[in-house]
Amino acid sequence: MSLPPHVAWLIDHAPGLPPGESGRLVQTHISFVVLAGDRVYKVKKPVDFGFLDFTTADKRARMCAAEVERNGRLSPDVYLGVEPIRPRGDGFTLGVGGPGDAEPIDYAVVMRRLPADGMLESILAEGRATAAHARAVAEVLADFHLRAERGPAITEFGSRAVIEGNWTENFEQTQDAIGDSIDRAAFDAIRAYVSRFLDGNAGLLRRRRDEGWIRDGHGDLKVTAVAFEPAAGAGPGDVRVLDCIEFNDRMRYGDVAADLAFLRMDFASRGRPDLADELLARYLARTLDADLPLLLPFYECYRAYVVGKISTFAAADPHLAAADRETARNNARRHFQLAAGYAERGTGARLMVVAGPSGSGKSTLATALAGRLGARWLSSDVVRKRLAGLDPTAASGSGVGTGLYDAATTARTYDALLGEAETSLRDGQPVILDATFVDPAQRDAAAALARRLGVPCDVLVCRASAEVVRARMQLRAADPAAVSEGTWEVYERQRPAFDDVRLPPPARVHQIDSGEALARSAPAALRLLRIAAS
Repeated sequence: MSLPPHVAWLIDHAPGLPPGESGRLVQTHISFVVLAGDRVYKVKKPVDFGFLDFTTADKRARMCAAEVERNGRLSPDVYLGVEPIRPRGDGFTLGVGGPGDAEPIDYAVVMRRLPADGMLESILAEGRATAAHARAVAEVLADFHLRAERGPAITEFGSRAVIEGNWTENFEQTQDAIGDSIDRAAFDAIRAYVSRFLDGNAGLLRRRRDEGWIRDGHGDLKVTAVAFEPAAGAGPGDVRVLDCIEFNDRMRYGDVAADLAFLRMDFASRGRPDLADELLARYLARTLDADLPLLLPFYECYRAYVVGKISTFAAADPHLAAADRETARNNARRHFQLAAGYAERGTGARLMVVAGPSGSGKSTLATALAGRLGARWLSSDVVRKRLAGLDPTAASGSGVGTGLYDAATTARTYDALLGEAETSLRDGQPVILDATFVDPAQRDAAAALARRLGVPCDVLVCRASAEVVRARMQLRAADPAAVSEGTWEVYERQRPAFDDVRLPPPARVHQIDSGEALARSAPAALRLLRIAAS
């Protein structure tokens, strides 16, 4: 394994190194990363992969500056600046030059080094990751996406032409991997799935552009890009998100679903689909993006395929040791297999009702299932306030059974809910309705819609203990972004209505313990729906 001389020098002479110590080198397919004391120095490799070109020092200088600028949106206190690397005597120097100094031969991004035990990758590997970690990341990501830049030039990157072009590039750049990292059958199946999805979802992609969900995002949001720093009080700590793509706007511009899908895919690939569920539940609670789950399997497939592709590049990198190249090859195989698994998902048009009294946890379960199944998530709480012209998080001031919750408004809400469901079902999309459905007539109407359209209908009745419901109500009352206005009084009035829920066949009714953590309740719900958990 050979290293450029200035990188080898940096390992032993980086500013901030304690006397007598050397830095530690970590490599990616595009960077040499030197960990030295309380600093990190990132030097870009002189590579050209088509989607990036770092082949000259000037190009690397521009991309270093862009990296600091773009990552400043999420972690401004981590990205400290760019320093030139110059020859001096038998070695090199880092920083601003003086009279007579040579011109820079390269550049390094300088970062504040974060605690190793706070990196999400380490937290996962050591079994310390909890739902609270996923929720904290979701809060940061939702806020980032809601304020991220958008506009006509960015919106165009959500078009079919651009999405298809990205996939075409992936397929072209992995031709040599067929028969090694990916078998021909999987390659062909993924390519066919992409074509089917794009052909069948033209309206959805157009709606995403029209509604402004194509934004300047992160582009490379995987587990290794997330860190936690200790904060006062309980909780996982303050979130830092790193390594935003700077070298290609095309890979950063896109549907917000593509960013979320990357981290969900990475959680799942590491054996923690429950954290992917928690991430989505909290993210949707903040963004209320009903269509986003429809896109998740597609973008999870895309992200898994990209990781497979990048790993094939690393497997051919002469700077890496043989063992590291073999690790990269195995990683490519694993992610191509994962991409093929996402391509096999899909339930077609299907109506799923997640019902239960207020505070039973139905919304959290509904969003998790929507992400697993690629289903549209429709919430009565959101629809009710939209019909009233209110912001979803605004308090209506209504009492039990009055104002926004009187019989007439409730009837309009459920009519609108089923109307939106019908539109999606006719488009061949699965739908999850997230509402109490306390009135048997409401459940009958949902089942009748499914019968009329000839699609399967399942009703999941959520149940949780009174203690769990009371604790959830307390958390909701303290959450300024909460949409539901359900109270303990509402719960007590609604609970008896779910003692004996029945519907005529072919609709199916299932009881689910939604008082458990998503790690248990989501797989249990999938089993009840006769869909294999993944």
